[in-house]
Amino acid sequence: MRWEEEAADPLVVWVRWHLVELAGVGAPLGLAVTVSWWFAVLAAGAASAWAAQEARQAHRHRRLNTAATTAIDASEESE
Repeated sequence: MRWEEEAADPLVVWVRWHLVELAGVGAPLGLAVTVSWWFAVLAAGAASAWAAQEARQAHRHRRLNTAATTAIDASEESE
């Protein structure tokens, strides 16, 4: 499968990029259900780290989009 074909399905791309995070939360959660509830603490820690990273990334993306929009508006005004 070519990269362009993969990019057409955002869900596939998202899951591939987040597979490690999904495993980092899912594996301890599965262990919490089957072995000991203490693994739920590890799952919560992994989920918190993932959520913090996603929040930082969303904030950075929003800031970059705002900067790009401002730059485009400035270039249109100078024309």
